[in-house]
Amino acid sequence: MISEAADLFFALRSEGIFPSSDSLTLLLDHLVKAKQFRVTINVFLNILDSDFRPSMFMYGKAV
Repeated sequence: MISEAADLFFALRSEGIFPSSDSLTLLLDHLVKAKQFRVTINVFLNILDSDFRPSMFMYGKAV
């Protein structure tokens, strides 16, 4: 289910839609818990590329 959530994130981003901060926090948290570290980094880099300012929690999860 986690991989589907990440796929949905990237599909939304390709359409120009950006999820809420709460959604991103949950996604990063669950990706880390599922040990999907490469996907976590890819999502986080996508967040940074979009000029969205990640929260300290998001940054902590990605690093």
